[in-house]
Amino acid sequence: MSEYFADKLAESLEQIAAVKEIRYLGLMVGIESDIPLPSLLKELRGKGLLALPAGVNVLRLLPPLTASKSEIDEAVQILQSTLKEFSKSAV
Repeated sequence: MSEYFADKLAESLEQIAAVKEIRYLGLMVGIESDIPLPSLLKELRGKGLLALPAGVNVLRLLPPLTASKSEIDEAVQILQSTLKEFSKSAV
């Protein structure tokens, strides 16, 4: 499942300029970006996606080991749309 998650994230987030790097360790993911984390975390939480800060500019995702492909797809879609929104407002 971690490989599926990594592939989906890479495919979905590669065109978003604010995303600087995506790091993986199993299902644990760190997404480094130029977007201020407090407002991004609040927006993601409002859309039903829980994430944590990992340092100043890294968003940490820790999905459960029992996450299904449909749940991963939903999380990636929420993340992609939210990051695009924040990238546009930062320009």
